[in-house]
Amino acid sequence: MNILCIDDEPLALRLLVSMLQDKPNVEKLHSFDNTADALACAKTEKIDIAFVDIMLGSANGLDFAQNLRSLQPNCKIIYCTGYPQYAIESINRGIVDGYLLKPIEEKQIEEILNSICAHKLLTVTGSGNQIHIVDRQGQPVVFKRRKIVQLFSLLLEQKGEDATVDELCEQLWDHKKELISKNRQYLYSLVNAMSDTFKEHDAQGVLVKTANGYALDMSQIEIN
Repeated sequence: MNILCIDDEPLALRLLVSMLQDKPNVEKLHSFDNTADALACAKTEKIDIAFVDIMLGSANGLDFAQNLRSLQPNCKIIYCTGYPQYAIESINRGIVDGYLLKPIEEKQIEEILNSICAHKLLTVTGSGNQIHIVDRQGQPVVFKRRKIVQLFSLLLEQKGEDATVDELCEQLWDHKKELISKNRQYLYSLVNAMSDTFKEHDAQGVLVKTANGYALDMSQIEIN
């Protein structure tokens, strides 16, 4: 998981980072003391979980969270605050997935991470053409075509980063100039078929259409 932390208090930020940095499944950890740099990061980096201080000096953590959610619709937002009334306001505004009251303890961090991981939409074992996928109910997710399995594996290797249409075509087929248009159309049909299969398993949020191509929301996938 890629995690973003924002707090304008240096000590609080360092403590939060120290509690997160060695946790399982934490792949990248971004920390900021201001909203401008944090949003700049969110425009280029996939963020799975954001720990947001509600009182950010002259900035408002609730407004920051709304901006972050517009950039990263699948990001889980956890508020960190010493004021319970702000937690209530954040719930009313519908832009929070959880909140922690300061001073934050490491056990609380672990509970939040475990809770988010426990609700992942898919569990994946194996690799390549030997991949095995089950949904939250333990039911196998079976793709109707072998090429869809290959496409899913390619996206899985991206670890949440997007791959362009042409990049995927080049890896799936011999991307000769005279076949480019045909390959792109075939890719779109594979994407649609994959989306339909995910929908059957209530896992619509796993496959993400990006500005450049496609990606998997790795915050929704458990890899064993």
